[in-house]
Amino acid sequence: MAIYQLAADLGKSLPRIREFTNGNNRFTGSLPLSLTNLSRLQHLSIISNSFTGVLPSELGRLQNLEVFYLADNKFEANNEQEWGSFLL
Repeated sequence: MAIYQLAADLGKSLPRIREFTNGNNRFTGSLPLSLTNLSRLQHLSIISNSFTGVLPSELGRLQNLEVFYLADNKFEANNEQEWGSFLL
């Protein structure tokens, strides 16, 4: 089985992207911190992959983000406070 990971510089390569949908693709590893640079991002859907690690809390600062789907992955948080910005 192949292992797929998102490029670490993805957020720098696509600075004007407004929608990122990449579900059901067997991605593994952590979500690139560079995604937090996507200030125009409105829709982020990464459901049904195998992402792991701590979800970057900086994603909560994306002011234009309206839709955020991350179900069926293996994310973790150090504490409930880190998830607060995602649950509003």
